[in-house]
Amino acid sequence: MQAARGQSGIVPESEMSLTLDDDPQSAAVARQWAAQVCERLGRPELVDSTRIAITELVTNALLHGEPPIVLEVGGTPQLPRFEVHDGSPRPPQLPPPLHDADELSTFGRGLQMVAMTSVAWGATTKPGGKSVWFVPAAGEHPGPPPTGAVFSEAEPVEATEPDDAEAIEVELLGLPVALFVSSARQYRELVRELRLLSLAQGSEYPLAGRLSSLFSRFETQVPSPMASAGLRAALAAGEPTVDLTLRVSPDAATTAATMRGLLELADDFSKAERLLAVALDPTQARLRDWYFGEITRQCHGHEPRPWQDHQDEQEVP
Repeated sequence: MQAARGQSGIVPESEMSLTLDDDPQSAAVARQWAAQVCERLGRPELVDSTRIAITELVTNALLHGEPPIVLEVGGTPQLPRFEVHDGSPRPPQLPPPLHDADELSTFGRGLQMVAMTSVAWGATTKPGGKSVWFVPAAGEHPGPPPTGAVFSEAEPVEATEPDDAEAIEVELLGLPVALFVSSARQYRELVRELRLLSLAQGSEYPLAGRLSSLFSRFETQVPSPMASAGLRAALAAGEPTVDLTLRVSPDAATTAATMRGLLELADDFSKAERLLAVALDPTQARLRDWYFGEITRQCHGHEPRPWQDHQDEQEVP
């Protein structure tokens, strides 16, 4: 990678890269480094967009990647290219295209911010991990929100299923599409808040770390319906409901039951304004109980119970 030249001279080799600690303060360190690089390149008009994009990518690396996290700058003063490397080969996840722009407020939101503040961006595999890069724009770039595959040198990651040969099929019959998407958005907000809380104040809030570990375990045992082709097709067609089949680990029964109870507790914390995440409304809460309940029930050999049947039971006075 060649040293970048600007009106203020050459960016010293020692300042062209920066290795970050696995610490929540690293995002602030990255912002300061990126702003200084832009100034040295004689491109102060790029500072704001660069700081936004670098913050999102470093935060994603801290939450979902693996160390080491390394920042680099290359390209030219006219088109400087910032890169964020981490040790995980898993690509950043993008949302399926939705009709309601508000639904994009959580899924893939960080990458949308990168797209809106860059003239170009992407991701590539590299030995020992991945690299997500962007070329900052002078101001907000009015490009479309990102969709589809991210990596230019790897296949997109599809919904994962347990490798266990004893995986159990769980049928979600009559899943209400719009209601599930809104509930899942709030779930991701809660997960993100708890993971950030665990990183920033883990010693003071050890429960946040334990909850984050439980969420991660559940996500390895149960593939996300949000990544399924069936739900994507239903969203694209505007269908109100969809039938999905998930292959889950036999251990998912216990994890799902625990998740259901802890999410009820998290809702109580949200209602008491002890968390920033918004509490579920009553219908979303019933969907949560049905979803985790179906995983537990069907792992124990019971027949699937459609959402509408469960909903009707709940509404009986």
